Amino acid sequence: MTTVVPVVGNAADARPLGGARSQAFLKFAMKDSQLPELHTAGLYEHLKWLKQLPLPIRTIVSFGCISSEPFALLWGLDAAEVKVVEKNEAELRQPLGPLEELAELRSIHPQAFEGRSVEFIIADMSEEVAELPADYFDLAYCENVLYLHAV
Repeated sequence: MTTVVPVVGNAADARPLGGARSQAFLKFAMKDSQLPELHTAGLYEHLKWLKQLPLPIRTIVSFGCISSEPFALLWGLDAAEVKVVEKNEAELRQPLGPLEELAELRSIHPQAFEGRSVEFIIADMSEEVAELPADYFDLAYCENVLYLHAV
């Protein structure tokens, strides 16, 4: 079963930053980013090798979601669209997790999302995901989510 989490363009759900939460965000400021509120420092540096790919990356599907990874992919590659497939909805909804981060980033930097979208899809990537059109994405990104288990 696949569930699409409806968060694209939903800045109305964003809560303002304040106090300790603001300090936590600012603590992870990245020198290469105009968006210091990204929770995971160093992602732009970690993903910079993708800029060497021989074609423009406008549409991305990312399998598995680690904190700020979808946002680093979106802005680091100057993409227009990122769809994230995550099997475990609880991972997306954890405190300071990707859904909360999306809402906060939209409230702080609404202009950074103009002409761009991030969508989270709850699905098992080992099965067909109907929300992912064939021959559509410029990049399929997957890191630290596929493991082999001996039986």
